[in-house]
Parts: sequence; structure tokens; C-alpha cells
Amino acid sequence: MIRVTHLNESCHARIRYIVLASNDHSTSEVRLLDAKNPALPPVLVQKRMEGVLYEVSDHGDAMLILTNHGGATDFKIVQTPLAR
Repeated sequence: MIRVTHLNESCHARIRYIVLASNDHSTSEVRLLDAKNPALPPVLVQKRMEGVLYEVSDHGDAMLILTNHGGATDFKIVQTPLAR
């Protein structure tokens, strides 16, 4: 069972995704909801992993991810292509 401590909805001027983020002090889980077809189920970005925090941001044809994965002390930014 996932305990949601904070849920936020992030929208931009050019809305493509609604970002549903669930975080606590040591884990994160983000799902993307297609803003143009909200009846579709949200897509999980990365399952919750103990000690891993992350946030996502839409960046054109890619997603930017701010994360501490891999032991990044002050976080790092990684980019991944959007799956179509």
C-alpha cells in the first residue's frame, strides 16, 4: 500500500501531461496523466524505491528528471525520451 503524504498537480501553459507526484522523506513516485485524454490510466514513471527521490518536468520530446538516484548527493538532472 502506498501512503500518500503530498499530492500535487502540475500544469503548464502548453499542457500535455498532468504530473501526479507522491513523495515522503525517502521515496518518490510520479505518474503522468495525458491532459488531452484524461480517461486513460496514468503512466508510472518509476516505481517507488527506498532512498530515491525524483521529480519530472516536460521538456518537448523528452522528460527532465531531477533525482538523487545512483548516490547523487546534491541531485542530478537526467533526460529521457518520451515514449509515444
